[in-house]
Order: sequence, then C-alpha cells, then structure tokens
Amino acid sequence: MPRLVAGLGIVWLVVAACAGWFGYRDFARDREFENVDLTRGQLPKSTRVIMTGIAQTGYILEAPHTQAGATSYRYIPLTASSWRRGEPLVYFLKTEATAYSPLAGGQALEFSHQTFPFEMTTQKAILRAGLPPQIAETYRKYTIPVASPPMVLDLNIRTDMALSLLTPAFIVAGVGALFGMSCLLIAAAATIGQRRQPELTRP
Repeated sequence: MPRLVAGLGIVWLVVAACAGWFGYRDFARDREFENVDLTRGQLPKSTRVIMTGIAQTGYILEAPHTQAGATSYRYIPLTASSWRRGEPLVYFLKTEATAYSPLAGGQALEFSHQTFPFEMTTQKAILRAGLPPQIAETYRKYTIPVASPPMVLDLNIRTDMALSLLTPAFIVAGVGALFGMSCLLIAAAATIGQRRQPELTRP
C-alpha cells in the first residue's frame, strides 16, 4: 500500500513540474513588452507595449481618481505624426504625472493645453479598451472623434502580472505539488508505522 501511494505522489509531482514549466514559459512570454512607434506607422500586435507617439496636448482631459483625496488621472492622446484634426483619436495614455521627462534627458514638458504637441515614449503599459464614461462624454460634447473602441495605455502593470500567475497551468502545478507531497508523506508515515510494529514471538 505505501508503495502505491508513493507512486501516486510521484505521478502528481511530475504533473506539477510539467504544468509549472508550461506556466513559466507563458508567464515569461507575457512579460515581454512590444516597442510600438506610431510616428513610423507601427501598430501594436499585443496588449503589452512601450509606445512612442505625438502627445496631442490640446486634447488632454482629466478625470477624478476613484480614491478620495487622490490626484486626478490625465488622459493624453497619442497619435502618429501624420495625424490631423478631425481624425479619430485611438490611443490614450492614462497617467497621474504632470509632466514628461525625456528618456534622453533635457527639459521636462508639462502635460498642459499650453504645451505644444511633442513626441514622447511611454513606460511599460497594458492596452485596455474603453475610456471612462465622463471622459468619453466630454469628447462627444465637443465633437472630437474617438475610435471605437478607444485604447487606454494603463501604466499599472502589477495587477496584470499578478493575475497572470493565476493561469490554469500554475493552478494545476500548485494542486499537483500539494497532492504529490501529501501522498509521499502518507507513504513515508505508513512505512515507518509498519517497521515499528512489534513482531509476534511464539510461546
């Protein structure tokens, strides 16, 4: 009996190892971020991007933070160099920052309607579909065309990375490791118990 339970434990551990390898492979692939340069006509092929585009400062809008007392979020349209007024806005950077500091150094550029449009490169971001209702309504109010759906670059990538650890592969790996270790411990305890049983002696 202990051998059967130990064998079952080994099978579970093998399943856990295989599932963990597949999960890690997918997790490592998901951590890669694609460089997308709108100024060169490039379009994203994934939802994890580092995007370069023209910040259309004249169309920046702000929305209150969901947490009381926190700063507002700014939604900054990013476009290609060839974008012209009247064309739909597609990509929006969501940020709490008040200015952009160029990666190559130099003077910071304020996220303000008074700042002339400029080229910028975002940090790592997750593309999510849809603008907050109040932001979308404001664009509609001023007849500013917006793509359907608009895509928001969310700089909060920690939540997305944490959720990627809850994939079926990692869940199977965790369950398999738990069952495998439990079976091995049960088998070891049964084996030790058998060895400790006193031998019957004939009178």
